Amino acid sequence: GPDAVLSISTSFIFSCVRAAYACIMPVIVPQKTALLYTTFMAKSSIKKNMQQCQTTLFVFGATGDLAVKKIFPALEALRKEGALDILGCVKVVAVSRRDWDDAGFAAFLREKEGQKYPQEFWDLVSYAKVDIDHGIGYDGLSKHVVGEPVAYLSLAPRYYRQAIEGLRDAGVLSRGKGKLMVEKPFGTNE
Repeated sequence: GPDAVLSISTSFIFSCVRAAYACIMPVIVPQKTALLYTTFMAKSSIKKNMQQCQTTLFVFGATGDLAVKKIFPALEALRKEGALDILGCVKVVAVSRRDWDDAGFAAFLREKEGQKYPQEFWDLVSYAKVDIDHGIGYDGLSKHVVGEPVAYLSLAPRYYRQAIEGLRDAGVLSRGKGKLMVEKPFGTNE
């Protein structure tokens, strides 16, 4: 049912955040890696004043059904249980081609899903317009990057190349910098 899918999405996103955490923490604070990783795995929170890594999660396809019905509710569930606090500053950037600002995206998500997100959730989320078809808007993404960028492509596979090249050309993702998550399977049913 829907709860099982939400649970799977929450587990998947938590695994991705945990993987990003495991990769970047040894570089940033090697002396505290074992303590922080153990705490993170236990899903308990760490005091905000402790030196922690930072992550920016770009959710491409933010207005699609998958993002609206699964990804954002899963991120809220993780925030609520304190799993996102472990990374210190997790910034979520919703990315789509619609001409909105943060408030416009928030209104869309509230109306579309009907779920009430608390202010603490909106404190983490911002919106960025990118037109993947025309390669417009990628340069604006770099201003959102805080720490390690993670791009979550909740897009049709035909847009992967444009999205990845746009992120690379804008300097958001490059060799040794950033992570890329792909939601949809490759190939066709033909």
